Amino acid sequence: AYPMAQRGEAGRAIGIATVQSFTGGILGTLLLLFSAPLVAELALRFGPWEYFWFSIFGIFICANLSGESTIKGLIAGIFGILFSLVGVDPLHGVLRYTFGIPQLEGGISYIPALIGLYGVAEALSEFIKTTEGVVIHPKSGVLPPLREYVRGLWLSLKVTFLGFLIGALPGTGANIAAWIGYDHAKRVSKHPERFGKGNPEGIVGAETANNACCAGVYLPLLTLAIPGDATTAIVLGMMLVHGLRPGPSMWIEQPHWIYAVVAMHFIANIAFALQGYTLARPLAKILQLPRRAIMTVVIILCTIGSYAINSNMFDVYLTLAFGVLGLLMRRFGFEVAPLVLGMVLGDLWISSFGGLS
Repeated sequence: AYPMAQRGEAGRAIGIATVQSFTGGILGTLLLLFSAPLVAELALRFGPWEYFWFSIFGIFICANLSGESTIKGLIAGIFGILFSLVGVDPLHGVLRYTFGIPQLEGGISYIPALIGLYGVAEALSEFIKTTEGVVIHPKSGVLPPLREYVRGLWLSLKVTFLGFLIGALPGTGANIAAWIGYDHAKRVSKHPERFGKGNPEGIVGAETANNACCAGVYLPLLTLAIPGDATTAIVLGMMLVHGLRPGPSMWIEQPHWIYAVVAMHFIANIAFALQGYTLARPLAKILQLPRRAIMTVVIILCTIGSYAINSNMFDVYLTLAFGVLGLLMRRFGFEVAPLVLGMVLGDLWISSFGGLS
């Protein structure tokens, strides 16, 4: 999306992301409604072996996300796995690579790392440029043409199914779904060399899979009472507080609550689409401001956001450290995406590997 914004197509990028998010969310909700018992049973059969090979598959995806250099993608993915090792060993309960820093005992938080790698790193790269940069004037509409949407519909259907299945596997989440959707779009594209340079197909793959996954994570919750991610864990707690017990019996004794959750997803996706369409043009006009002024605000917001997570200054330092790391990676031709995917998959890989023994 960012390379498209640099070409003055920020409104179009936001429009494509909004439409595809709506498509993935609606199709994922339909899959949740009609295939919940079947897919949840399949996810229940996943053991350590399946999760182990699933994480290995994700590591090879790191290589494909690296653009032109496969080796650099693998190196970045391995470093991401190494970062995920910091904290308490889930198998033996011992501390790993914390270097006596108490704040690292819970591991490296994903959100400060992501804020640093994407937000701070990009802002720093703008500041060290010798020239101010060109003010970008939006030159495209918001909604993608109907012909373009229809042309990408087959890709949307495929990555919706992928994202939904990934969401049905507890412990995976929308981040993994987005990267796998992006990777699939790149592999089936007629012009894979354009990915990372403003190819709209990348937005289609990532956003559709990401939002389909948001429906998929409710599968294990509603059928097995197993939260698929942190959000559904909160939902599970609230349901238990109100006397609702998700699981197989809920489909017989309280089916109206399941349909209420499905209806909530439909309403949320419609509200998101309206909000995205309404705000796309105002957000695109922000790019008419001077680049360095925008990046100053970006760094301030990144700092506030990282601090607000846990009200902890250590998260701010972590964000700045990953910002410098992201800047160095860009300088030496390494993609950030494989590093992020390695961090996400690392815990899953280590836990499943320990379960094999």
